[in-house]
Amino acid sequence: MNCSALRPFVGPNSSLFRCLRLIGKIGTLVLCLVVFSTDRDGLAEQPVGLPEVKVKRPVSQKVTHYLRTAGTVSANDKVDLVARVVGFLQDIRYSDGQPVKKDDVLFVIQPEEYEIAVQNAQAGVAETKATLANAEAEFKREAALVRRDTISRSKFDTARANRDAARAELQAARAGLRLADLELSYTKIKAPFDGVVTAHKADPGALVGTDTTVPLATIITVDPIYVEFSLSERDLLALRTGLRRQRISSANLNRYAVEVGLPDQQEYRFVGSLDYVSPEIEKSTGTALVRAVFPNPDRDLIPGGFVKVRLPLQIDVPSFVIPSKAIGTDQSGRFVMIVGKDNVLEQRQITLGVPLKDGLQAIDSGLSAADRVVIGNLHSAIRGRTVKPVE
Repeated sequence: MNCSALRPFVGPNSSLFRCLRLIGKIGTLVLCLVVFSTDRDGLAEQPVGLPEVKVKRPVSQKVTHYLRTAGTVSANDKVDLVARVVGFLQDIRYSDGQPVKKDDVLFVIQPEEYEIAVQNAQAGVAETKATLANAEAEFKREAALVRRDTISRSKFDTARANRDAARAELQAARAGLRLADLELSYTKIKAPFDGVVTAHKADPGALVGTDTTVPLATIITVDPIYVEFSLSERDLLALRTGLRRQRISSANLNRYAVEVGLPDQQEYRFVGSLDYVSPEIEKSTGTALVRAVFPNPDRDLIPGGFVKVRLPLQIDVPSFVIPSKAIGTDQSGRFVMIVGKDNVLEQRQITLGVPLKDGLQAIDSGLSAADRVVIGNLHSAIRGRTVKPVE
């Protein structure tokens, strides 16, 4: 059979082939429409669930209300060590920054000149003692003779004057010896109290004592140590109210606990006691100076450093506590989202109390024990939306 005769009916450009291709496209379109219609029916029949939100009820807890401020650490005692006599510095007997005890020798000034002065004063005392002994003996002889009227009264008066003058000279010589001893003692500069000595400002061999306003070093007490801070008139009145609540007066300020913390730490781990409250407000600043004293055995509180200070004003105040992450902020202030009636979200304005440990926050007002506070996904909690609360 000749195949070329059938090519017009079965070739790719034949009418039969084009018809079969058209039927295939129509079938594919019908199948897509059926599948799409089935999917839409399935979606319409599937129920839409409510969004879940994690909630927590406020916990009733007693907290302490604090007055918070910033303070400065200052040494309990601080003394500049100066040379009280002129001389060349012979020795330094401490290491810069090391703790020292009271009466430890810190600096030594060459003592030879002052030792010679002491020896000279001792010789002067011995000489005046001999002069006084001779004058007293002469006075006794003249007194015996004047009683027998064998000498004139004027000669007796002269002997008595010589004795009195010798006594005065002995007192002056003894005073000179004490002064020489004192100046010799100044060649050893000692620690006036237990403390820490700063770096020395003069080296051995330097001439010192010519200017007593220039210190050789400074010694400070670091245990115990002071923390000083200033309070405004309003805060001072709040502190005095807190003192009265705890029945503390100026006579027993050390019963009032003060807490401080380092700037790079959240906790207030140093506990001391109130030491001084100024009886007046400084006119130029409108503040009053307050001081507390703290034990500082590890020298964590450094003189001149800044610290956080908090003063307890009210103790065991009933409050509600919630996680800090549940609190939002807007132009009206701080708020929380509450799951209210019919599980509808509400926005509730609150007043913050004191921040607590472990990410908790005390609330002074705005909450009740029955409230369900949203604590998760706060950014997606929209007021007025119905939700499914999960506790």
